[in-house]
Amino acid sequence: KIAKALEIPLIPDKIEIPTIGLVAPVVVAEFNFTDVEGETFGQWIPPSEFSAAWHPDSALLGSNGNSVINGHHNEFGEVFGKLIDLESGDLVYIYAKGKKYTFVIANKMILLERGQPLDVKLANATWLGNTDDVRLTLVTCWPAKSNTHRLILVARPYN
Repeated sequence: KIAKALEIPLIPDKIEIPTIGLVAPVVVAEFNFTDVEGETFGQWIPPSEFSAAWHPDSALLGSNGNSVINGHHNEFGEVFGKLIDLESGDLVYIYAKGKKYTFVIANKMILLERGQPLDVKLANATWLGNTDDVRLTLVTCWPAKSNTHRLILVARPYN
């Protein structure tokens, strides 16, 4: 009997989305603190280069949970500039150390963020939190010439 090797969870290092012609590196996101209505909250910062960024408090590839990747949509190379064009059923490939993980877009949401009360912003942020299932969440700002909303796409493993 041959024992099946355990999969070691990995940090993503590349994203590819053929539907929108995206191939980009994935780096580890930087963290910042911000004040909202007198309370201090943590905020993941997209990279100021043509890269997407994985949130290190989210799931590693190959493990249960929500792997979250963000990126700018209208500056610093616009890595996620065409994310709005994705629809349910489109494939997303995430790589880690040469291993390819395939996901399929399942949900697409545009959530108003700017000017919203704290409870709405916190509800929006729950999409970036941990989950019991395996999923990939891509997040950027929207619309193209602004950042009043958050565009969130949830993808599930594709077999």
